Amino acid sequence: MTDAAPPIALADATVTIIGLGLLGGSIGMALDGQCARRIGVERSGDVDGASAALERGAVDHVDELARAVAAADLVILATPIETTVELLPQVAAHLVPGAVVTDVGSTKVAVVDAMRALDVDATMWGGHPMRGGVEQGIEHARGDLFRGGPWALCEVAAPDAGARALLEQLLVAANATPVFIEADDHDAIVAHTSHLPYVVAQAVAHAVRTEDDRGLAGAGLDGAVRLARGDVDMWSGVLRTNADHVLAAIEHLRWQLDIAATRIAAGGPLGELDDWLAEGRALAIGDEADSPGTLRT
Repeated sequence: MTDAAPPIALADATVTIIGLGLLGGSIGMALDGQCARRIGVERSGDVDGASAALERGAVDHVDELARAVAAADLVILATPIETTVELLPQVAAHLVPGAVVTDVGSTKVAVVDAMRALDVDATMWGGHPMRGGVEQGIEHARGDLFRGGPWALCEVAAPDAGARALLEQLLVAANATPVFIEADDHDAIVAHTSHLPYVVAQAVAHAVRTEDDRGLAGAGLDGAVRLARGDVDMWSGVLRTNADHVLAAIEHLRWQLDIAATRIAAGGPLGELDDWLAEGRALAIGDEADSPGTLRT
């Protein structure tokens, strides 16, 4: 966006949302009555999905990508990471001067790098609302999905006050809290707070489900494997695009598992095992009670 371009208020903006699943649909619902027009792009061409988005009030109408982008003041890519990277050049080809583009992907370096490679008269920001769910699809979208949660924003190029103000208005409409952060810092943090828990859930599912042949499982196991029920295509793209940071997080977890193994083997009713468990309990309680701004899903 050029310095001469006047900033646009969200209330006057046309917002195009590419991808009408859980996140895209929820953003559209949060924007109901908050912007001038909401245009949806159903990336798969699924007529039923587009119809559901219209019926649920997530968008005002649905169009094909080129027209929807050309009409937009703000474009939001709510697609899996690798799809977002693939779509960015197509989006760039149809942007009007001064438009603002952001995304909602779980990793940011891959997206921000792809944005920086584009030569456009538009302002781009990497974005990641730290809300979601195991259940995907427009049928699970809701306008209050982002309420009270952090929403990471990663600047791509030189500061642009108008674009930043528009995105801040978007987050106000979604009742989310902005967290301005560098893309690599974001990826390093969420590797621990979001991506590692998914890997752990997968590991527990593999380790336990192959051993439990009597159905002796309760709520603890159900909670431990819940994240593993998430969309495989989405998560595989997340792990591929943040591999280095996720591998570092796995090594950190291995270190903690080694500590657990050592202390369990040592035994003792009031020994080091108890201290380690008590410390972990305090950390878990503190995460919920004392750190509402922490980036986490």
